[in-house]
Amino acid sequence: MSSNIDSFNVRQVIGDVIDITSSCTNMTVYINGRLIVNGCSIMSSLATDAPRIRFQGQAGHLYTLLLTDPDMPSPSNPTQKEYIHWIVTDIPGSGNINEGNVILPYAPPTPARGYHRYILMMFEQAMPLGLLPPPLTRSHFNSKFFAFAHQLGVPKAVAYFWAKKETSQRRPEA
Repeated sequence: MSSNIDSFNVRQVIGDVIDITSSCTNMTVYINGRLIVNGCSIMSSLATDAPRIRFQGQAGHLYTLLLTDPDMPSPSNPTQKEYIHWIVTDIPGSGNINEGNVILPYAPPTPARGYHRYILMMFEQAMPLGLLPPPLTRSHFNSKFFAFAHQLGVPKAVAYFWAKKETSQRRPEA
C-alpha cells in the first residue's frame, strides 16, 4: 500500500482529487484488454469502451465507482476540473459493475492538450443510493464533495492512468 500512496502523491492524485485512500478493496482495471497499472499511459483511442473492472468487495455491501479527469482542458490550465467520465452506484460487493445503477454513462477520454490523469475511485456506500440525478454538466465535478454529500468516506480502491490526444498521421500520397 505504501508504494501506491507514494505513486498517488507524486502524481498529485491525493490532495488534488481525493484526500487519501484506505486501499482495502482489491480493484483491477482493464482497458481494451490491457491491464492498467497505476501511472501507465494509454492511447485515448483504445479507451472508447468502458474499462472492465474487477474488484471483490464485502458480501452485502454496495459500492460507487467514479472516473474523473482533473486536467481538463489542459494540465497547465484545468479550468473544467474535474471532468466526470463515469458514475455507477449500488454496485454489489460481488464486484459486477453491470449490476449497479449507471448514473452517468461512460464517456471516453478526450484530452485536448497534454497528458491527462484519469482516476478511477471505488467507494463503499453506507446505504443504498438508488437512482441519483446525474450531474447537470460533466465539467466542474468535485469527487470530494460528491463523496461527502453521499456519505461515501474515502475511496476503498483507486487506480489511475494517463492519456493524451493522439496526433493524426498523414497518409502517403498515391
